[in-house]
Amino acid sequence: MSNTTRTLIASALTLGLALSSSAAFAKDPAAKSPPTSTHPATHADRHDSNEPVTDTWITTKVKADLLASSNVPGTEIKVETVNGVVSLSGAVATQAEKDKAVTTAKGITNGTVPCGAVFASRQVHDGLMVGPDNAMELFHGYTYSAHPVACAAGLATLDIYKDEGLLTRGAAIADYWRDALHSLKGLPHVVDIRNQGLMGAVELSPRDGVVGARGYDVMVDCFNTGLYFRMSGDSLALSPPLIVEKSHIDDIVSILGDSIKRVA
Repeated sequence: MSNTTRTLIASALTLGLALSSSAAFAKDPAAKSPPTSTHPATHADRHDSNEPVTDTWITTKVKADLLASSNVPGTEIKVETVNGVVSLSGAVATQAEKDKAVTTAKGITNGTVPCGAVFASRQVHDGLMVGPDNAMELFHGYTYSAHPVACAAGLATLDIYKDEGLLTRGAAIADYWRDALHSLKGLPHVVDIRNQGLMGAVELSPRDGVVGARGYDVMVDCFNTGLYFRMSGDSLALSPPLIVEKSHIDDIVSILGDSIKRVA
């Protein structure tokens, strides 16, 4: 994920907080001011709660965030907002376009509060906007959009990712993970091993007439000996956390290897 895309994710969470505050204020016009909070990652520190959230405000906010975090000159950061939809052009758009679509789920808040989001390039967005007039464009749910608690948790999580270097840690330890995982090659019934970054899978050959049974038995055995992972059929899916150490990887591979020999 490019630095520009990470910045846009943080901006989106900040805007979510601002919009939720603005919406709450609109529902109670008699209130003297919108609700505020002293939490360092909430809208009280990032948006003047008495200021309306307009297209101009959003444009200014996104431009300022990109200028502070990207290596693109200010003259090349062109941002336009129309009805809340942000468009980028110039060099900053080229940088962001490297990521055509980014999906996020519990990792955006470290699993502390339910939150998910999809960030799509203009090319992907426009491709989904083509259809009959009676069809809903860019169809997705809105039930809990811009929930202030989820957005605040997301901003705090992004700060931790940055401060502890977790956004680059996966790449730094990926080769060690790859080599350790592929050391399982040649064990009984192992037919495929694949990895990408800090994700990996070990696929076992299915038992005759009982697809998934061998993978399930290995999963249960590993759980009873200190290792938990998901399985899909006879594929064992592993994705250690970004804080994983080499010693943890050694333990993961050792427990899994012993289980495959014992159970598979």
